[in-house]
Amino acid sequence: MLKIFSNSSKERTPADKDSQSNENDMAQMLTNQTKSLTNEIYQNKLQAIAMKIRQASDRDATFAITVTEVREALEASRVLIYQFKSSTMGEIVAESVQSGFTPAIRQQLPADVFGPQQANDYQFQRFVTLSNSDRLTPYQQQLLAQFQIQASIAVPIYLNTTSDNASGKVW
Repeated sequence: MLKIFSNSSKERTPADKDSQSNENDMAQMLTNQTKSLTNEIYQNKLQAIAMKIRQASDRDATFAITVTEVREALEASRVLIYQFKSSTMGEIVAESVQSGFTPAIRQQLPADVFGPQQANDYQFQRFVTLSNSDRLTPYQQQLLAQFQIQASIAVPIYLNTTSDNASGKVW
C-alpha cells in the first residue's frame, strides 16, 4: 500500500487542496495498477499450473502435478485429492505434503473428517472450510490431530459434468 504523508502544518489554500486531490488521484492510480499487476501475476501462475497439468500423461500424473503445484502456489503444508469410494468413505489418492508432516496418502478416511457427512453434502457447495475452532466431534479432532491439520478448505471436483449438469461424480 502506498501512503503519502505531509509534514506541513500551514493552512491549506485552494491550490493546496488541488495538490491534495492530485496526490489522492495518484495514490488511487498506483493502487489500481498494483492490483492489476497482482492479478496478472496470479493469472500467469494459474496458466503455468494449467499447462503443467495438461502435459500429464495419465490420471496419477495429473493428480501428482495438481497437488504439488497447488501446494506451492498456496504455500500450504498439505494438499490432497480425496476420492469417495462410497457416500460416506473415501481414500486419499494424491498428496503433496511438507516435510515433517505425517503423510496421509492411501488412507481410507470417513467423509466427515473434512466437514460434511457424505458426498451429496458437497453437491451444492463451491468449497467447505474447517478449522480447530469449529465444533468438531472428538473423532474429527483425533483425525485432524493425527495429520497435524489445524484448518482445511475442501473444493469438490466433479467428473463427467457439463455446465448444465452439476450432478457428476464427486471427488
